[in-house]
Amino acid sequence: TDVDSVTDGDPEIASILLAPEPRSKRTVEGDLGIYVNASHVIEQIGRDELGKEFPDLENILRNLTPYPKNDRDEAFSLKLAAYCFETSIRRHAGTIKQLYGPTGRTEVAYGKDLTAVKSVIGTGGILSRSKFSSKIMKIVRTLSAKHEKELLPKSSVRLFRDRNYIFGAVGLISTVDLPSARDLVQNSLEELNTT
Repeated sequence: TDVDSVTDGDPEIASILLAPEPRSKRTVEGDLGIYVNASHVIEQIGRDELGKEFPDLENILRNLTPYPKNDRDEAFSLKLAAYCFETSIRRHAGTIKQLYGPTGRTEVAYGKDLTAVKSVIGTGGILSRSKFSSKIMKIVRTLSAKHEKELLPKSSVRLFRDRNYIFGAVGLISTVDLPSARDLVQNSLEELNTT
């Protein structure tokens, strides 16, 4: 699960940032994946916890595939994807911590500030293909309220998906034909109705 961000962040956060962060940043969470790394994600969520919602867990795991065969398999993939989506964004984002020194308590920021992000675009796998991509992605709107000391996007963030799963190729195409690359992005970008 990859997270890429392009933001300067909030100027107030920048004033308490201990180390500079790049405007563009990418993190790759090699342990988070809903198919190849499903066993690891299941362990992180907890087999017992998943078993409460999916009493047929062992049967689902035997048939786990990127192309769910029924609603039950798709619901399970959705559960894993939601966990991976939330966890990868939280790992990508920075935090605010309190330090104590001779002048008292001071707040400082570490890591990437995502509080000024205006839009989140989901691409790849389940975020591009699933009818539940909006359900997964709207999680990002609740994160800042649940994790107040993390530098996460605000609840007002707009949500989009790359419905044709073309964004990965667009970067390369843009090096030889920028107008075509722009057209591909615009034709594949779909705003999600998550109300």
